[in-house]
Amino acid sequence: MLLVGRGIPKNYAESVAWFRKAADQGHAKAQSYLGAAYDFGYGLREDYHQAAIWYRKAAEQGNAPAITSLASMYERGRGLLKNEEEAARLYRQAAEQGFAPAQNGLGEMLRDGRGVKQDYTESVVWFRKAAAQNQMSGIHNLGLAYAYGLGVARNVSEGESWLRKAAKMGYAPAPKALEKLRQLQ
Repeated sequence: MLLVGRGIPKNYAESVAWFRKAADQGHAKAQSYLGAAYDFGYGLREDYHQAAIWYRKAAEQGNAPAITSLASMYERGRGLLKNEEEAARLYRQAAEQGFAPAQNGLGEMLRDGRGVKQDYTESVVWFRKAAAQNQMSGIHNLGLAYAYGLGVARNVSEGESWLRKAAKMGYAPAPKALEKLRQLQ
């Protein structure tokens, strides 16, 4: 409640204190939240090394958001040495739990051939799963796959439909992708 200000004023510093108490007792969700607090500077100074430590503790307990955040840190080399193979492995672990952001992350790694062998067809499988949960970047990526025929038969109208949905949801890159697609036609 302190984190989001539900019923009381937001107080990141106090929420971090409570998350730390729970995290120190092994509560995976609290460990994940504490990792995010360090990652993004909520209630304390950003510290990517500490973020990775707390994400890893939660990830070891199977917490999909923490696994995904740890994957992102490996993917970008933020707080950890860049390791795209480990990022892809972690994204897959969380994606298989049904976590939409990880499904999209794995799809991107597969599409781009980063950390795994490039596989457009499998990338679309994961984008579709993320899109089915209304995950904006998954919807956008599925639209791009259809628009350009990456892993699916090219279908510009289907691609535009998905990109329009992402734009309507407020996904910032979608309008630019739609404009670029119109220019290519």
